[in-house]
Amino acid sequence: MDTQNLLIALLLYSLLEGIFRISVLAHFVGWRYASWRLASPHMSMFISPGYWLAKNCKKVDPPGLRRIALRARLIANYNIWNLLLSVIVFAAVLATDIQGYVPYRITVALIFWRAVSRSFEIAIAFGNDITESLNASRLSNGARMKLALRSYFEIFFFSAALYAVSSDKLAGLYQSMLASLYVGTLTNVPYAAERLPFPHLVFLQVFATLSLIVLSIAGYLGKIKRTK
Repeated sequence: MDTQNLLIALLLYSLLEGIFRISVLAHFVGWRYASWRLASPHMSMFISPGYWLAKNCKKVDPPGLRRIALRARLIANYNIWNLLLSVIVFAAVLATDIQGYVPYRITVALIFWRAVSRSFEIAIAFGNDITESLNASRLSNGARMKLALRSYFEIFFFSAALYAVSSDKLAGLYQSMLASLYVGTLTNVPYAAERLPFPHLVFLQVFATLSLIVLSIAGYLGKIKRTK
C-alpha cells in the first residue's frame, strides 16, 4: 500500500463513514430529533475517522427521558450495523477476486482504514464509558455486555477481511477465519504474522481485542461497585 492509495482511501472511507452514520442516525432516531455539527479538526480524524465523525452523529435533541432512550437505541444500532457491515465486507472479499486490477489497492487500503478506525473507536468508546462520570445513555450492564460481545465479533470479521486481502496465504475462508481466531484469542498469533507481508498488522487486532476485554471487565466491575 503506497502513500497515495492510503490518502485516497482515507478520504473515501471518511466520506462513506459519514454517509453511514448520518443514515443510521436519521433512520433510527428520525430527522426531527437528529442533529450534527462539523467538529473541529483533530488528530483523530487521521487515525480514526469513525471516532471523529461519531462526535457529529450521536446528537439527539428531544427533552428528558426521550433523549436518553433514543441515545441508547442509537448506540445499540450503530453497534449492530457496524457488525453487519464487517460481515458483509468479509463476505464480499471472499466472493470476489479483484487482485491485479487497479481498484484492488484502493480496496485493500479502504479495508485497512476501516480496521484501524474501528479498532481505535471501540477502544476509545469503552474507555470513555469507564472514565465519564455521567452516563448519558443510561445503558445497563447487560446492554453493555451485548455491545462488547458484538464488538468482539466485529473485530474478528474486519480482521479476517484485512488478512484475506493482505496475503494470498490467508485469502480463503478457512485461512482468514483461522488467522483471525488465533489472533483474537491470542492462542497462536505467529500463524497470521508469519503469513502476512506486514507481520505487524496482527497487533491491530491484538490491541483492539485486549482493549475491549480489559475495558469491558473494568467497566462492568465499576458499574457493579457503584450500584452497591
